[in-house]
Amino acid sequence: MGAIKVLRGVIGVILCLVLGVSVWLTVERQVFHHSEVALGQVTLRPVADDAMAPVLHQGDLALTMATGNYQMGDAVLCGDGEFRRLVGTVEDSFIARGDGEGEEAETLLTAQDVKGEVLASLPGAGLVMDYLGAPWGAPSVLVVGILLVVLPSLLGLGRRPSGRKPSGRKPSAPQPEAREAAGQSPVERTGKVAGSPAAQPGAAQPRQAPVSSMEKTGASVPPSSSPVAPVKRPPQRRAKEKAGKYQPRH
Repeated sequence: MGAIKVLRGVIGVILCLVLGVSVWLTVERQVFHHSEVALGQVTLRPVADDAMAPVLHQGDLALTMATGNYQMGDAVLCGDGEFRRLVGTVEDSFIARGDGEGEEAETLLTAQDVKGEVLASLPGAGLVMDYLGAPWGAPSVLVVGILLVVLPSLLGLGRRPSGRKPSGRKPSAPQPEAREAAGQSPVERTGKVAGSPAAQPGAAQPRQAPVSSMEKTGASVPPSSSPVAPVKRPPQRRAKEKAGKYQPRH
């Protein structure tokens, strides 16, 4: 659950950044009519043709920097937005042409016509930049962002399954109705019968005679083991019994 929330947060941040870049590129292209993005001496421009193939292809994004010191063999960005390579010099001008072009495509460039030297390129990034700078770029990014953020909630992702108790809580004791449904009777639960004196609070409990260990186990007690108190007889009866004249009354 926590991983889904973190992923949604990361996606939301990325979409916000992309939306901001799309709005900026749209304003640059549609309002100021700039086909490239200049950040100080650094310029980002999509490649419009395959004149510099196989080094630069159409749809790539080239990163250039204005150094002011260009030499033969440098790939440069020209003032007309094309990419060429410097192959020679004529007086104060450079001879430039594309890597995939012949001598008939050579052109002369002054130092002012060179806007920067190509330092790196990102394959396919020029197409993305063109799309984000189009009038439909920002709205499409907004729609995709809403779908990615709202769709998981609509599908039920990240929700706690129903019937699952949250961790960290002690389970509550079962109610009497639940225990009766499990097959336990009131006598089994309490060990007492409702209405008996033992079940009433405050009632005096009857005293029970002590039970010996042999009675607990069920063993029989021999007659000789039980103590018998001697019978006291009057002196006249003892004398008659000795003389054999005593007759018991029936």
